[in-house]
Amino acid sequence: MNRLVIIGILAVLLGVVCNLGMHTTLQYTDNMIQELANAKSVSVSGDYDHAQELCKEIKEDWQGCHEVLCTFMPHARLEAIDQTLSTLPELCETNSIEQFYSECDRGSVQLEYLKESEVPTLQNLF
Repeated sequence: MNRLVIIGILAVLLGVVCNLGMHTTLQYTDNMIQELANAKSVSVSGDYDHAQELCKEIKEDWQGCHEVLCTFMPHARLEAIDQTLSTLPELCETNSIEQFYSECDRGSVQLEYLKESEVPTLQNLF
């Protein structure tokens, strides 16, 4: 009887931890996607200095997210996003605007993929 209780407790604990990881990933990725869209829209308006500041903030915010996400996600996915986001401030600084837009879109797609990979769907389970 004690074994069944322990198994039940472990199952509930596992469910809570998995759910917490999924919600953390969804929250972080949604926030980062919004920040990228904001930086891109600021640069479209022509304020490249402000866009560069936003990109530096995005880079710092991602480092905080990365520290949390790396505890339960494959590092290769996170490293690819690291590389994409690390180029954004320099692209603003050198006025490589078309490439900046491209890298913003690439980062958004990578974050969207990361978010989708954590949602329990039939595609992700099988």
